[in-house]
Amino acid sequence: MGTVYLAEDTHLGRRVAIKFPSISSDSHDYRARFLREARAISELSHPSIATLFDYGETKDGQPFLVMEIARGRPLNELMSQGGLSVLRSVDIVIEIATALSEAHARGIIHRDIKPSNIIIGERGQVKVLDFGLAKQLNKDQLLSSEPEAQTLLSTRTRSGLVLGTPAYLSPEQALGAAVDGRSDIFALGVVLYELITGRTPFPGATVIEIAANVLHLDPRAPSEINPSVSRELDAITLKALAKKPDKRYQSVQDLIEDLRSIQDQP
Repeated sequence: MGTVYLAEDTHLGRRVAIKFPSISSDSHDYRARFLREARAISELSHPSIATLFDYGETKDGQPFLVMEIARGRPLNELMSQGGLSVLRSVDIVIEIATALSEAHARGIIHRDIKPSNIIIGERGQVKVLDFGLAKQLNKDQLLSSEPEAQTLLSTRTRSGLVLGTPAYLSPEQALGAAVDGRSDIFALGVVLYELITGRTPFPGATVIEIAANVLHLDPRAPSEINPSVSRELDAITLKALAKKPDKRYQSVQDLIEDLRSIQDQP
């Protein structure tokens, strides 16, 4: 991810987070692509997306992002304490999904959805962080020099590259194939599974073991672990976790509609 500093916007009198992403290349093309992607991300406006206020380069050419500080607790901390009901878990996932729907509608995918990138505020509001790792869907096919093109089956990464959390990467990311919004849906399916069962669908003691499970393991139905999970929610969760993208939900909005049907049940 790089380095993050707490700073103050002296013009508007607000605190912000300044992020200096890890640089995998010092080429002009890399910096131009970074600034182009930052410009696209800065156009996102949604209550569940941490706002990108500004972006640019330092005098020595170091790219940076100026982000909203999302106040609250990371979802992974709340999950570790337990106590989130199935319905509350569904509510949280719907809010994350609505943020992703807004991004996908603008041609942006997140690529790193996981509980530590989700902040839950004191009033229960959800904020999705780190859209600074996003990429425009219709531009710049993944390059072998970028994180997603580093197969999870490899034990080596180059200095400065962030591989991501293996358990949340889709099979196509794990294999270094091209990705689209359905990879975010897979990652969100992993988060949903964890929320309603208290377990990861793809356990493993090593990166290689986790990768193998992401690629080949069919998770148990959530209701087998948590009897309070309905068969309908089983089906929704497992569809989001389908190995092949064309077997998953084809849009986040379709996932949202099915999850809202769970909310409407008596």
